[in-house]
Amino acid sequence: MKHLRIALRFLTRYPVRDQEIFNPGDFGRSTGYYPLVGFFAGLDLMILRWLTLLDKNSLHAPLWAFMILLFWIWSSDSLHLDGLADTADALASRRIGRDFLAVLHDSRVGAFGAAAMGMAILAKFVWLSSLPMENCWFLPLPLIFSRLHASLACQIRPYAGNSGSLSSLFICESRYADFNRAVAWSVISFFCLAVPSLYFGFTTAEEAAEALAVCLAGLILGWSILKLPMRRLGGISGDLIGWSQMICEIVIAFGLSIVLVH
Repeated sequence: MKHLRIALRFLTRYPVRDQEIFNPGDFGRSTGYYPLVGFFAGLDLMILRWLTLLDKNSLHAPLWAFMILLFWIWSSDSLHLDGLADTADALASRRIGRDFLAVLHDSRVGAFGAAAMGMAILAKFVWLSSLPMENCWFLPLPLIFSRLHASLACQIRPYAGNSGSLSSLFICESRYADFNRAVAWSVISFFCLAVPSLYFGFTTAEEAAEALAVCLAGLILGWSILKLPMRRLGGISGDLIGWSQMICEIVIAFGLSIVLVH
């Protein structure tokens, strides 16, 4: 379970003990548990969404959506928002190679990065505030499949970031077996959400199949979006994975609402 604990420590703010000694390969093994971490994080959001039912008249729906969004960003999204902002600034700089990497690692956030973060946060608020309660079962799906995208992206070579960085441990040490494990956890997580929803009548088999198709389409689009900064950098880096994962997450979320919310 230590590989799961590494993934939890890296992707969330869950209280995980940090007194273990890890080998470099352990970080690569942890990428196989990214979708499971997304499942846990998504369940947190779904439970918080259910708690809003205590507001019988839904008089404060935008306020509850904002509070859930704050928890989402604080608990599991800060890292990915950082990658989104850094990559947006680097793309706007029109630089390539090591100059592109220098912009990625600049601690300052430029206008394009700030705009990208603002639009991402606004998109998530709109999605949360417009999501009907009967469709709440698919709320974790964007988190699960965007983390599957991150596991896949960790298989890309070459690594073009700074050697010895934290992201290099996850990317350079990941193997195909880790991605296969991530796929397995994604499938298990999906059925853990879909089967109870089918049983209690929250969805139909056709809608569950459509939800899965949307998630797979989001993965394909996320992969395509990743190619643009990769060509400029000449490889993969942690910031680029954060960029494409965030976009993948939002695309899947909006796609689910457009296809399934009637």
